[in-house]
Amino acid sequence: MKTMLLLILIIPMAVNAKSPDWFMISANSIIAIDYLQTLEIAQSGEWNERNPIMGEYPSTGDVNRYFVSLAIIYNVAAQFVPKKHRNKFYVAIGLGHGSAVVHNYSAGIRIQF
Repeated sequence: MKTMLLLILIIPMAVNAKSPDWFMISANSIIAIDYLQTLEIAQSGEWNERNPIMGEYPSTGDVNRYFVSLAIIYNVAAQFVPKKHRNKFYVAIGLGHGSAVVHNYSAGIRIQF
């Protein structure tokens, strides 16, 4: 789990190693929190996952593949967004995953290390 978390946080730096951006770092940090909460859902069996791509009861492998793929796709796609709109792209990602994090937290899902 810690290796996957490090991958999610390091991938954006590898994609844009020249000048890391705080919007990029914030969005990827929110994705990492969502990842940890989703792992908690997968491991506990107490909650259902609302993401239709992973299904109601994803395995930890499904969660790992989904979030690492997502981090790669988002950060590579961001390089094709014009620089003046890139921060807005990361804000949209952060808001989308942030709403999932808030929902999960309100449902009682906490991050376990």
